[in-house]
Amino acid sequence: MDFTSSYAMLMGKSDYAQAFRIKNAADEMRWLSEDVHVKKIGRDRWRLLGVCMDITDRKKIEDSLRDSEQRYKRLIDLSPDAITVHTDGKIAFVNPAGVKLVGRQATATWSANPPCPSSTPIQGKPCRNG
Repeated sequence: MDFTSSYAMLMGKSDYAQAFRIKNAADEMRWLSEDVHVKKIGRDRWRLLGVCMDITDRKKIEDSLRDSEQRYKRLIDLSPDAITVHTDGKIAFVNPAGVKLVGRQATATWSANPPCPSSTPIQGKPCRNG
């Protein structure tokens, strides 16, 4: 019995879930997810009913997505060009080159009256210098 199941039983929890790795018969590492219902049936006796699923492919996809996001973030952060992301009329993100161009970090007030690096308005909105 592992720590998660022991802890669930001792704490009187009725359910627990966990993900863990195992080696299969072919000596390959696999990820498993288990959801278990715990029912106490007597003194120091429990009945456990659970479902275990192989989630190796999902874990590989998650790892791949995380790596891709990290590469994309690095590309944006290291870009010499100013990059901003606008969401619902508000500036949600400014990369370091954009901060350097404007001279300070983005703030919530930028959405109503964004600072201008030049005299050109941003997206038709009037802007302020400073």
